[in-house]
Amino acid sequence: MRARLSYGSNLANLLEASWFGSDIGQDIYQFIAPISWSITEEYQATSSNIANYDYDNWRTQFLLSRRWAF
Repeated sequence: MRARLSYGSNLANLLEASWFGSDIGQDIYQFIAPISWSITEEYQATSSNIANYDYDNWRTQFLLSRRWAF
């Protein structure tokens, strides 16, 4: 059995819109707008009649990615 749950969004969605009102805020927004983040939690259960192959496994992933436009 394997179960996985993922969630992701743009990095700019984590910040308040009022922070981007100034010129410096607009520069920051332009820098972080193409950056996305995601987090994944996964559980894997393997059943076997051999004890060495019978286990539970938890895994967490965090990913940052950036879109590049040419």
